[in-house]
Amino acid sequence: MVEAFACRRNREILQTIMGEKRNKMTIARLELAKMGFNFDYITGIYANRQGKAYHNVYDFAWMAFSTQEILY
Repeated sequence: MVEAFACRRNREILQTIMGEKRNKMTIARLELAKMGFNFDYITGIYANRQGKAYHNVYDFAWMAFSTQEILY
């Protein structure tokens, strides 16, 4: 039950930040954490041809761009 709540909360945070545009952007990892984003709860992982992992949260995806930034 906690997992489902955490995943829904993560999605709400991403949706709030991205809005309707859904363009790629970067954000500080710390800023997401301050908003309550929990990096341990995802709904799936996708690896692209370059081997970079995209972490899915329902219909959103994010990738660790660096140790301090997230690309989503």
